[in-house]
Amino acid sequence: MICSIDVANLGILLDHTTLSVVIGLRLGASIIQPHRCHCGDSVDTYGHHGLSCSRSAGRFSRHSTINDIIRRSLATAHVPAVLEPIGLARSDGKRPDGMTLIPWRLGRSLLWDATCVDTLAASHIQATSSMVDAAATSAEQAKRRKYENLDSSFILVPFEVETLGPWGPEARALFQRIIEKGYRVYR
Repeated sequence: MICSIDVANLGILLDHTTLSVVIGLRLGASIIQPHRCHCGDSVDTYGHHGLSCSRSAGRFSRHSTINDIIRRSLATAHVPAVLEPIGLARSDGKRPDGMTLIPWRLGRSLLWDATCVDTLAASHIQATSSMVDAAATSAEQAKRRKYENLDSSFILVPFEVETLGPWGPEARALFQRIIEKGYRVYR
């Protein structure tokens, strides 16, 4: 039997293999054969390494998908936005993932920077095993420090989600605000 989950509003279709991996990760089941990753690290049967490997192609597609969903959600609420805005680089050359082209609140544009943090990473597992969204909340705090030089000119929202689903508090609040703006537009 072929099984898939279609989340049309987000443009996502989980095929049978992807769905099996997601369920296996959530349940802590063995999902792959142990092997050595091309980054040099050992990969166990649980498959957690691929969620945080610096050479994993999945990291980039998750990041791009999150940012595209945010931008499209803003557009639905009639708030134009651009990805990777030019001219807002920090001293190290890194820049936020997106910016609204019109004021979001208090006459300032919204900036967001998204990350999909690994729920099962060794550095997070103790916190995430006892509190939902612990890794995302921690990542939000780190992101605030990263962009503190832009904080007074813009409304900065660190948009953090975890690989196993939980969203950080600021990510949840941003989407609630987008929904409210969209509701007012279509009312």
